[in-house]
Amino acid sequence: MEEHRRPVSWGEAALTTLSGLVVLGLTWGVLTLLDEETLPVAMPAVGLLTHWFMREHRFWGAGAAATVVGAVTVFALLDPLRGSLDKLAADSVACASGLVSAMIVFAFCARGHRREPALPG
Repeated sequence: MEEHRRPVSWGEAALTTLSGLVVLGLTWGVLTLLDEETLPVAMPAVGLLTHWFMREHRFWGAGAAATVVGAVTVFALLDPLRGSLDKLAADSVACASGLVSAMIVFAFCARGHRREPALPG
C-alpha cells in the first residue's frame, strides 16, 4: 500500500486537473449533441479522478478534504448558474469549478505527506 502514497507534485496535480476539465468538456459536447440533459455530466470526470486517486495517491485525509470542498463548490454555484445558463452548461461550469477547487485542496493537503526514510538495520 505504501507505493500508493507518493507525494503529489503541483505539475501532476495541474495535469490531472487539465485532464478532468478536458473530460468534462468532451462530456458536455457529447451530451449537447445528443440533446440529453438528464445524464450527469460529472460522472466521467469523477471516475477519472477516483482512478487516479486509487492508483497513485491514497491520502485519505486529503481525499476527504478535497471531496468536501469540491462538493460545496459545486452546490454553491449550481443554482446561481442555472439561473443564467442552461442546465447542462451550468452543471458543467459548476463541476469544473468544483474539480479545480478539489484538486487544489488535495494537492495542498497531500504535499505535506512525505515518505518516512527507512531505518537502517
